[in-house]
Amino acid sequence: MNIRYKTSDLSNPTMIVMMEWVKQCKQYIEEEDQVFASFDELARQLEYWRLQHRPKDMRCRDAVQIQLFGDHEILISDQLKAEFIQITKCPTHVQSRTDHQ
Repeated sequence: MNIRYKTSDLSNPTMIVMMEWVKQCKQYIEEEDQVFASFDELARQLEYWRLQHRPKDMRCRDAVQIQLFGDHEILISDQLKAEFIQITKCPTHVQSRTDHQ
């Protein structure tokens, strides 16, 4: 599985840590095939790490959310600061298409 990501400017410490985990996951996924059985499993692992790094400040505690969209996109967002990390699953290979007439 290959992934790519894009991000806004990040200032929330939880979002910064999440970005580092995403970078590490990307590197590890590209080196070792089948690290995560599915994209859903990657999202669950990111959620576990988010819970481990929740701020003590109750006002910001649940500001960072992780959402899975189908089997192709994960959105990590800070609802208070409008910051985001978007992770997209890349196709593993492109099939050539031939037209039969």
